[in-house]
Amino acid sequence: MGTFFVSLVVTYTSGRTGDRSIHIILLMFISVIGNVIVVSTTSIPARFFTMFLMLMGAVSAYQIILSWIANSFPRPLVKRSACISIANMIGNCANIYGSYMYPISDAPRYIPGGSATATVALVVAVLAFVIRTVLKRQNKALAEREVVDAEGNVMSLHGGNPEARVGGFGYIL
Repeated sequence: MGTFFVSLVVTYTSGRTGDRSIHIILLMFISVIGNVIVVSTTSIPARFFTMFLMLMGAVSAYQIILSWIANSFPRPLVKRSACISIANMIGNCANIYGSYMYPISDAPRYIPGGSATATVALVVAVLAFVIRTVLKRQNKALAEREVVDAEGNVMSLHGGNPEARVGGFGYIL
């Protein structure tokens, strides 16, 4: 239930602020913290609490990642559809290997599985930061190729490129 409400709040705030990457980074760090705590202790109440942290971070971030992909590939529609499908495919691959990451022989702390999950969450956070940096540079380059006329209309200088962005387009960071 907590993950549901966190998902609602972060998807709302990421939409209002137009900033997907910071939300993803923060949520992935919450997931990392949950994974680190769960492998660091055998206290049942602490482990129970960290299960909520891991889900709040990973599930909420996944939803924002999908919307970020949809916003980053507005056209052509086929490319957008393919990117969303590939992201879903990669995201759902966890169902294949996830059950094998926590064998009973690693009980009670499951250090290899928890460490691997924390590492993947950290890599996702780092990649979100890298993509944010790249998209910032792309936005700057796009802005340099546009001209504002006397009436304040944005005219694109992208030529006849079919994948050219509409004038005034900027990637959501």
